[in-house]
Amino acid sequence: MKLYHGSKHKIDHLEKRQAVKGEVDVPEEELLNGIYLTPDYGFAIAMAARPENSSTTLDNGEHKMTFEKPELFKPEENIFIYTIDTSGIPDENLKYIDALQYVVLGIDQIPVSEPEILKAKEVLKYYEITNWKENNQEISQSFKLR
Repeated sequence: MKLYHGSKHKIDHLEKRQAVKGEVDVPEEELLNGIYLTPDYGFAIAMAARPENSSTTLDNGEHKMTFEKPELFKPEENIFIYTIDTSGIPDENLKYIDALQYVVLGIDQIPVSEPEILKAKEVLKYYEITNWKENNQEISQSFKLR
């Protein structure tokens, strides 16, 4: 099975990280210390494209994302998408979380091959950004149609 990992950084290997609870209610059993991967290519792009130092809210059903600080979104920024073939990962180390997430447990690093390099604006093929427009013009929340 092929899974993806999106990043703002070009790296030689993926490292395990402790997931932390943010502003969204996440069950404790999903806050694991592992390497997170996704079967959804668009979701991997969304994870890489979101602004640093700003919360991002995703509505995966509607394919919409909202940035806490939309002015920090850099559409021309390079992002990196890593494709991982899970055939090299023992089944007991690969845990299904939900339709968008798998986590690799018990392995500290996974070497990666050359990533696909995209621009952050590629996320617009998969998600509508609710409070950002081309040319970095923010949509006022008070005028947004519901």
